[in-house]
Amino acid sequence: KLVSMQDIDYLESDSHYVLYYITKNEICRVRESLSDAETLLKEYGFIQVHKRFIVNIYKVQNINLSRYPSVKLYSGKDLPIGRKYKDSVLKSYKEQLRNKL
Repeated sequence: KLVSMQDIDYLESDSHYVLYYITKNEICRVRESLSDAETLLKEYGFIQVHKRFIVNIYKVQNINLSRYPSVKLYSGKDLPIGRKYKDSVLKSYKEQLRNKL
């Protein structure tokens, strides 16, 4: 099935598969590693936020920097931000906001 990049909200690692969560409440399961998916999608605005999650930066509504940082997507989904990803997530989000203006 062909899916537009802009329709992908986020990806989740699931053992030897990656689950692609699509805007229309669909899930596509692909046999690949999360790092392979990141390599393919990085140039389209996808960033890793946690060892198990990659998000489409254009689908991020806001970032919560409390004790347990997370990204909130426009879909309402909250995903954790891993400690080692926090700085790069913030940088990418700020760049995306600047580009919107």
